[in-house]
Formats: sequence, C-alpha cells, structure tokens
Amino acid sequence: MSRMNSFAFFLLAVSSVVLGGPVRRGVPPYGDMGGFGQWIRISTFCEPSCAPGAQPFDSTYSGSAASGCRRYFVDTKNGTYFGYDLDVEPLPDSGKFIVSVKPLSLTSSEVSAEVSSRKHQSLALVPISLTRYPEPQTLSEGDLYLLDVLVNRTTGQKIVDEIGVARTQSGLDDLGDDAVPNEPPRNFNLLDVKLRVTGARLLVNRRIVSQLPEKGSVSGHVIWFYYPEFGRVAMSIDQQPGFQKVGTVSRKNIQFTLGNDKFEWGSTTSILPASGTFNLYVLQDFSYKPTNPSQSDAGRDRIPLVCGGVPNAAALFGN
Repeated sequence: MSRMNSFAFFLLAVSSVVLGGPVRRGVPPYGDMGGFGQWIRISTFCEPSCAPGAQPFDSTYSGSAASGCRRYFVDTKNGTYFGYDLDVEPLPDSGKFIVSVKPLSLTSSEVSAEVSSRKHQSLALVPISLTRYPEPQTLSEGDLYLLDVLVNRTTGQKIVDEIGVARTQSGLDDLGDDAVPNEPPRNFNLLDVKLRVTGARLLVNRRIVSQLPEKGSVSGHVIWFYYPEFGRVAMSIDQQPGFQKVGTVSRKNIQFTLGNDKFEWGSTTSILPASGTFNLYVLQDFSYKPTNPSQSDAGRDRIPLVCGGVPNAAALFGN
C-alpha cells in the first residue's frame, strides 16, 4: 500500500476554532495571501508530531483567489493530489469573517500544468476526491481555525491546516500567541528578518506600471511581484539559491537592474527594521504563471500589483 493510500482523504465535518490559541510552526512555514480586506495565513502541522518521512505528500501549494485562496497537496510519487478552496467573507462593521471550505476549483489539467512548471518535469496528476467538508465557520480577528486535512486510518495521526484571517496583513501577526510551547531559546538568525512593503508602487525605467492599494502590504524574508512582461521577480537581503546581487534596499525603496531595465519598488513605510543601505539579491522567473487569468492581462495599463511573501526561496516553488 502506498504512503498516500494509508491516509483517509477527507476533510472532517467537525473542525475547530481556537480563540487566541497558540500559533504552531508547521510544514511548510507560514504563507500569507490576500488583500483588499481579507488576509489569510496558513500553517500545516502533524498531531502528534510527524516522524521523519511520515508526510503523505511532497509539496503543498497555495494561491490567492478572488474571495480567498486555493490550496492543494501533491504526491508526485503516486501522481495524485487533493485540495480545497477557502472562501473568506468579511462581515461589514463586525470585525468577523465567514470562512467556508469548498471543493478545489482548479481542474486536474490546471494543477498538472502548474506543478509541472514549478518542478520542471512533465506530470499528469489525478485528483483524489474529498467527500466531506465542514460547515461554514464564523471567525473573529485573532481566532485560529484548525482544519483536519488527513487522518491516518491505522495510527489516528492527523495532518492539520491552521488558518487565521485578518483585515490587514499586519493583523495576521496578532493571531494567537506566535510562540511554540516549550520551545528552547535560540540565537537570532537573518532568516527572522522580514522585508515589508506597503502601498507599493512599481516603476520600470521611471514609468509607473503597477501599484498596491494604499493599505495593501506584503511581507516575508523573500518577497516577490509578478508582471506579465517580466515574469515573477523575487527579492531577498541575503543570498538564496539562484539569486543574483543586482540591487539595494534602503528605508522605503528597493532598486535593482535586470538586463536593460531599472526597477524601483517604493513603499509608504520602512521596508526593513534597520536604517542603512543593504545589498539586494534577485531572482527572475519567467516560468511562473498566476492562477487567476486577470493577473496576467498584459494589455491593461497599470494593472494591480500581484505580489507575495514567503520564508525562503524554496517556498516559491512549493517545497
């Protein structure tokens, strides 16, 4: 029996909402998605902790959708995947959200094409049907939604998605305790530093081509934007695999050069929690294609800025 088939593939009809509970660092690390009044943070963890090699999937992918996000798990060894859509509806003037888990809206051909592009190999993935979904839940900002994704039939071990929602990306940092119980102290690491841009305006050769809403922001140790002509451009303040030192970041401005094009990414707030001018490492990825077709409309003038943040370069490709 394969690793994948040893798990029961369903979302439990009863999930749980934790009021201000601890945020648990899972696998993969946090990914923030959203904008326009609804930001989502998801972490995946095992309960109890996964033994080495016990994961029933080798990649997890998440992407923003019009009313929330799409999320799916891939087992390339067995050529299968499963996933769900997460819809988030802010309730006006209440500080609450209705969170609904629905069938994945991507087709098998769309999933196969996206995973093939990221893994640089041709894959034809088959979906595993999920027959049970939880009822919609009402969350207040600061609550955490624990969604049992997989249950091992033999051991009872669960793989859980921990979901938090907020009206702003900075509001996600107030979810739960953001501490792991009994975690031993450690030295501060450069990976703990996040770049954050707010109300970002993208200029290419001194021409404004794209912009975030005034209160929109993106943060991560690695941040990126997508523009049809230039593909996805990812940035970090330290060397990442495949990244080149081609620019600088200081106060409220990022500048770098790719070929004959000069890029400036301006923020309305400080990008780093330190003053000075720092080297910037950049990766240009033409293979990336956004899931939402409106995000790749090269015919529009000054299209909305498509961007995101991840904890490291590997997370750009779902690893």
